[in-house]
Amino acid sequence: MNSSKIIFTIFRDNKTLAFLILWMSLVPLSFSTGVSLWVIEHLDLKVNLDLMQWFLLFVGITVLMSLAITPTTFSAIVLGFYLKWEAVIPFVVSYSVASYIGYALSKALKGELIEGLIKSYPKSNEILDKADKNAYVLVILSRLSPALPFAIMNLVLGVMSVRQLPFLLGGMIGMLPRSLFAIWIGSNALNIATAVSEKPGIWILLLVTFVVFGAIYFLLRPSSNRQ
Repeated sequence: MNSSKIIFTIFRDNKTLAFLILWMSLVPLSFSTGVSLWVIEHLDLKVNLDLMQWFLLFVGITVLMSLAITPTTFSAIVLGFYLKWEAVIPFVVSYSVASYIGYALSKALKGELIEGLIKSYPKSNEILDKADKNAYVLVILSRLSPALPFAIMNLVLGVMSVRQLPFLLGGMIGMLPRSLFAIWIGSNALNIATAVSEKPGIWILLLVTFVVFGAIYFLLRPSSNRQ
C-alpha cells in the first residue's frame, strides 16, 4: 500500500485525528493573521505590564500554544519585540510546558491510532522501534524546522511513544535555535507591526526543512527486504 493510501485509511478510520490535524494546520495561521491585523490597526498601543501581569500573559501563551491556537514562532517574535532577550528564559519554560500538555493529550489517541497504523502499514512497527532507539535525535530534528508545526509534532511524537525525557529535553534543545531567531527578529523590529509581519527568510526555511526531512527519513526508514 502506498503512502497516500495509508494516510487516507488512517484519517478515514480515525475522525478525531483528522479533525486535530485540520485544527492544528488552520487555527494557528488564522489566529496569528487576525492578531497581526489587529496590531497593525493599533500601532499606538502601549504595553506596560507589571511582573504578575507578565506571568499571567505567559500562562495564557502557554495554554494557547499547547492547544494549537497560536504558533510558537509568532509568539516568540511578539515577545522579542516587547521584552528583547529577557523573553528567552520564560519563553523556553512556556513552550516546554506547552509541549508537555500536547504530549499528554496525544496519549488519548495513541492506542487506536497505532493499531490502525500497524494494520495498514506493517513496517510501521520497525519505524516505531527506530523512533524509540533514536528518540533524542528524532525530537531535536523535528523541532528544528518551523515548517513542522509545534502542536502537530507534539501529537505525532506522543503517539509514536517517544519517552518523556527525550521528548522534553530534546524538544527544548531543538526549539531553542528557531526561538532565538524569532526573538532576535522581534527585538530588532522598528515597530510591532513590522515584528508581527516579519517572517524568517524563505530560503533559510526551505533549506532547514529539506535537511530536517531528509535526516528524519534516513533515521526512520524501514530496512530493505533482501532475498
